[in-house]
Amino acid sequence: MRSPLIFTASAIAFAGAARTARADQSATAACMEAHAEGQRAEQRGELNAATQRYASCTLAACPSAIRRDCTEWRERALRTMPTIIIRLRDSSGRDRAGRVFLDDVPLSAEQAGRAVSVDPGQHRIRVEAEDSNPTDMAIVAVEREQDRVVDVVLRSRETPPDHPPPARPREQPSPIGPLVLLGIGAVGVGIFTVAAIDANAKYDHYEKACMPTCAPKDVDTIRTRYVIADVALIVGLAAAATGGGWLFLQSRPRTSQTAWR
Repeated sequence: MRSPLIFTASAIAFAGAARTARADQSATAACMEAHAEGQRAEQRGELNAATQRYASCTLAACPSAIRRDCTEWRERALRTMPTIIIRLRDSSGRDRAGRVFLDDVPLSAEQAGRAVSVDPGQHRIRVEAEDSNPTDMAIVAVEREQDRVVDVVLRSRETPPDHPPPARPREQPSPIGPLVLLGIGAVGVGIFTVAAIDANAKYDHYEKACMPTCAPKDVDTIRTRYVIADVALIVGLAAAATGGGWLFLQSRPRTSQTAWR
């Protein structure tokens, strides 16, 4: 007949072996899950997540075949993963310090000036620094591009960024030119009026006195008066029309102002 102690020891040993077996199965299942999730993350381009999952299946508790795959794939993901170094400067090129956010996640003080691993694709950088305007910029990280330096230029709060200079007030054009032309037009019309009246008066006089036997010089005098009247009228009307149009264009409001460059 066996001793009760023997049965108790056997039961304890069996329970321990069962717990160990269950732990081994659980560890193997976790390794296999990390093995699969790491591959899916890598295919999506989420290399940071992929390297973390691969690291989980390189532990000694994982089967050797899984450890071998995860070690190889983790090294591949690390070679593919881009890294950036964010450097802060002011407009004079001097180094600055500030709070850096990468995709809305703040970087720690220990990460300042050091390479940061990022997934390939678009990323947002925001920097907040004392006495400077918050600065935002977008970058595109490229696979296998390592230690890319991203310069962020901080602008002083006294100089707002990306604002155009104030528009220069439009200078009122001088009306002297149009007024001179209008004056020439008035003089031309006046000369036309005087010359035409004089020519008509002389024509009436010679028509009664000597037509058609008037002296040639008298006829030439009348013809000259008419030519002067015609020329004065043409010049006067042209000058008046030009001056009036010029003055009209100057008086029209402009739809836009030219920026002072």
